Amino acid sequence: MGDRDIVLVIRHHGLGDLMTAQPALRALRRAYPNHWLVTTCPSWLCDLARRLECADEFIQDQPHKGTIGPTDHQAADPEILAKVSALKGRVDRLVSLRTPGPELLPLIDAVSPKHVLSYRYPLLPQARTSPDLDFADPIHTRWARLLIKWDVHPNPKELFLRELQPLNPSAPVIIHTGAGSPARLWPEDRWAEVIQWLAADGWGVLLTGTERERARITRIAELALLSEQCIAAGETTACGMLDLVAGATCVVSVDSGVAHLATALRTRAVTLFGPVPPACWGPPAQCTEHMTLWTGQENNPYGETTDKGLLQIWPQDVTEALRQALSFVRPESHAV
Repeated sequence: MGDRDIVLVIRHHGLGDLMTAQPALRALRRAYPNHWLVTTCPSWLCDLARRLECADEFIQDQPHKGTIGPTDHQAADPEILAKVSALKGRVDRLVSLRTPGPELLPLIDAVSPKHVLSYRYPLLPQARTSPDLDFADPIHTRWARLLIKWDVHPNPKELFLRELQPLNPSAPVIIHTGAGSPARLWPEDRWAEVIQWLAADGWGVLLTGTERERARITRIAELALLSEQCIAAGETTACGMLDLVAGATCVVSVDSGVAHLATALRTRAVTLFGPVPPACWGPPAQCTEHMTLWTGQENNPYGETTDKGLLQIWPQDVTEALRQALSFVRPESHAV
C-alpha cells in the first residue's frame, strides 16, 4: 500500500452482496488507479474475494472457529465495521455500498475520510445531496446509480465471470435448499419431489449447503431416496462452491447467494423467489439461462415462517422450469 491514498468500500457481507458488487468494485479500481482499494469482507468469503481480484485489501472479522451458517455474515457485520477505524486519517474516499443507516455515523467519524459517497441518510451531512435509495432498483444497477455522482460508471458485463458454457450432460444438477431466513425456506417434501423427478429422468444430483444445514439436507435426501454420496453440506469453502457451480449442469435454489453465484458464472439455474421479487434481487433480464419463479407477492424477507407466496410454488412448477432449462441436452447414465 505504501503512501497511496485509500478508497474504502463499505458493503453488506453476504455471498450475494459480494457477487453483485463486482461491477461497482471494478469500476472504482478503474476510476482511481493510483489508489489502494480496500473493502470489507467476512473471513469465510475472503478467499473467494481474493480469487475474484476485486480489491487490494480486505477488512475482515476473526476467522470462524465453528461451523458456518447462512446468516453468519450478519453476525460478523459489527466486528468488521469496528475494524475500519484502524484506517483513520488514511482514507481519501469512502464509498458505502450499503443501505444507509446509523452504523455509518460512528464509522465515518472514526475514519475521517476526505470524501464520502452514500445514498441519502438524514443524519449523514455528507450525503445530503445524494439520491435516495430505491429498493425497487434491481440490485445489479443499484450501486451504479449511486456511483454516477462521482462520474464512476460500472460495466454491467463485469457481473459475469465467464461466457455462457455448453451444457455438460455428465455434470450434476446442484440443489441448494438453504436460505438466509426462514421466510425463504421451501418445504422439504417439495424439494424431495423435485429431486426424485430429476433422478427418474437420469440426472445426477448434488445437495449443497452449510454444516448447520446438514440435518435438513439429510432429511430431504432421505425423502428423495438419495445416498449420502449426493450430500456435500458443510464440505466446501466459498471457493469450492464456486467450482461446484461452475461445473454444474444447472443450479436449483431459493433466493440465495448461490443463485447469484450461478448468475455470475452463467450456469443455468432455476431460482424460487418468495417475499422479494426477482426484478429487485434476481438475475439481469439478459440472463435467459437463469429462470425465476415468483407468484407476485411481496412480503417480509426475514419472516419466521415460510413465505406464503413461496408456498404457492409447487414441485411441478419447478420441474417444468427444469424441463425447459435442460431441454438442450440429455443426461448420461448416473448412479444416484
